[in-house]
Amino acid sequence: MDTPDLRPLTIGELLDRAIAVFVRHAGVFLLALAIIAIPPAVVEVVAAPHGLSGPLAELQQVLAHPNDPVLMQQIVKKSQAEQVPAVLASFLIYLAFLWELTAAAVIAADIFTGTAPSLRRALRLGLARYLPALVVSLGYAIVVFGLFISCGVALIPVFLVIALLAAFSKVLAVIVGIVLALAAFAAFVFFGSILSLSWTIAIVAVATEDGNPIRAIGSGLRRTFARPLLVRSFLVGISIYLVRLGGSLLGIGIGAVLVALTRVESLIVVPATVMSVLITGVVMTFVARYTIDLRVRREGLLGASAAPADVPA
Repeated sequence: MDTPDLRPLTIGELLDRAIAVFVRHAGVFLLALAIIAIPPAVVEVVAAPHGLSGPLAELQQVLAHPNDPVLMQQIVKKSQAEQVPAVLASFLIYLAFLWELTAAAVIAADIFTGTAPSLRRALRLGLARYLPALVVSLGYAIVVFGLFISCGVALIPVFLVIALLAAFSKVLAVIVGIVLALAAFAAFVFFGSILSLSWTIAIVAVATEDGNPIRAIGSGLRRTFARPLLVRSFLVGISIYLVRLGGSLLGIGIGAVLVALTRVESLIVVPATVMSVLITGVVMTFVARYTIDLRVRREGLLGASAAPADVPA
């Protein structure tokens, strides 16, 4: 059992503590996450045993016989029949992923506040906080959708200005368009990384605090978008995004090598699932400690109040 250390920490110290804690308690983290992640992975293998080779083979047939309506109908029917179970499997994986997040958050918060981690407690409390976590995710989806619509409306006058510029100078219109596109991409990366971090912090809050999804959403937004925290939130958010992206690409790459060596296409799921479990454990350990640090700095958090409250058996 670790001794609680709730003083404010630097980003480097937070990362060091998170990695050390995850490595030291890897057994309970990996076992809890594997119990949740493996069943959906098995369903995915059963639902889509051919991976991407099936759609690629169908695309090759279409390109080879572009004017064959009978072949097109056969491919469309086959594709529809295969897509439904594949989509359902992907949906199941996402649903299970939320449980992975809440369970990992409980384990990490327990360790950081001096409580011995328990597999049973993590799975039970993580599942008890599952529906609130789902509400949190839906809330953030609504926020993202609203921002997307707002940005689309705001860009209409920009497109009109570029069209007017094109009437006078196409070169100037292209230059302005490129500058605005780069600015839009930078804004997308900036706010996208912060929103992703905010959602993860809200998941930690709903899993380890009072379980109220509305308060968790408010906490997630407040703990990331407060003016003094914006730059810090961006640096942490983009770092987490790069870790997730790098781990996912590594898992896909290893899976592709396994498939090429063995010709067993379903093996691509194995390294992808392993990397997903590892990334989830590390990221949630870091964000759990980062959340505690924010609460210490901004909310005067003291000792055991950071520990996740249990639920009735």
